[in-house]
Amino acid sequence: SYLSLSIMVLKVQCDCGKTAFTVEDSDVKVKAFCHCKECQVVASAPMVEVIAVAPDAITMEEGKDGDLKQFDMPNAKMARNFCVACGNTVWNTNKFGLCILSQGNIRKSGNDMEPIKPAIHLWYSERVHDCTDDLPKFLNFPESFGGDGKLHEEEKAREVVTDNTCKTCVIS
Repeated sequence: SYLSLSIMVLKVQCDCGKTAFTVEDSDVKVKAFCHCKECQVVASAPMVEVIAVAPDAITMEEGKDGDLKQFDMPNAKMARNFCVACGNTVWNTNKFGLCILSQGNIRKSGNDMEPIKPAIHLWYSERVHDCTDDLPKFLNFPESFGGDGKLHEEEKAREVVTDNTCKTCVIS
């Protein structure tokens, strides 16, 4: 399930270590691949591997006022929260008020990734590439998160064109 996790504490820090925080995985609202246009712009990628938590789930371990700044993204419903010393984005805040943590930041901070691997796709209607995994692909969000709960109807998966160039995004 995209909500079930074992109990563990995720420790995350910026590249220089000046800002660091913890999140209990029991506070994780969703673990997903996000295909929304805002994530694509912020990450300069076709999709982002994320977990989402409420702002009060983040406990700052390192850093003080002024070490972490927020930048409201122009033309997007998202804000970047970054370390002023190294510029590393430590989390984004989305239009639902959730803190979106990049699994890349979580991974490079030395956490066990197996319990928090993505379980669904969000905003699949805005995807750049089709994905051929077996995860549920919500056109926006599950109903429990305020979305319409509609799923993408799977087309012919793993279609390959004649020059052996894969048309789909294979997720391992």
